[in-house]
Amino acid sequence: MPLPGGAIDQFGNRHEGDALPSVRQVAADFQLNPMTVSKAYQELADEQLIEKRRGLGVYVTGGVREALLRSERERLLREDLMFIRDGRIVLDASMDEVGERFVEVIVGPDKADAARAQAPR
Repeated sequence: MPLPGGAIDQFGNRHEGDALPSVRQVAADFQLNPMTVSKAYQELADEQLIEKRRGLGVYVTGGVREALLRSERERLLREDLMFIRDGRIVLDASMDEVGERFVEVIVGPDKADAARAQAPR
């Protein structure tokens, strides 16, 4: 479940053992339905990133910042790759063309030319 802007900062700067705000507080802060927040907390609990202590609150168990960043990175990469895929289809570009342009963008045109010159034919 994608978290709204600011949520990574809200939760990602916590350390193991830190208490998290209540479901009601998060819902109010981000203008969300409390059920949405409750489901997000349950997903984090299922991934063992937080621990619900009945009557005491919700606490960080460890690794939450890394997990949130990993999830956001995967989501952004997936979106970017789908955009590239859709553009390739519209432009009728081959995978080879897309791959060549990708290498040029990542390593620069000079290094891409050198890599192409060394590639077996």
